Amino acid sequence: MAITAQYKGMAFPFQKKDKEIPATATDEELIKQSIIQIVMTSRNSRVFRPDFGSDAMSFIFENNDAIRAELFKNNILSSLTKYEPRIAIRTVTLGQSDTTLLVNITYVIISIQEERRISLGLPLP
Repeated sequence: MAITAQYKGMAFPFQKKDKEIPATATDEELIKQSIIQIVMTSRNSRVFRPDFGSDAMSFIFENNDAIRAELFKNNILSSLTKYEPRIAIRTVTLGQSDTTLLVNITYVIISIQEERRISLGLPLP
């Protein structure tokens, strides 16, 4: 039995599709795009929603130690919990390559009770 889309909205980034302007996305893709927007948007960067987003971009300029890593993970966790009610966060882990901080987020889509993962790369200064 096919599961119909519960959510429908504009695809991010804004783009044109064959017959749709703008291109649309549904369910899991919208949730994934929302997570990316929340984590990558700096607080105080939106005029009418100054508390939207996370402090992820400011944390990459801080010293790299265990305390900062926990603060960073808690900041992402609280931002996603506040602004993305369609998911339940399981874990937020950090990794690092030479020029990138990797943020790995494991979450459950509440409506279908399925676990998903997303990995975001934040450029290091």
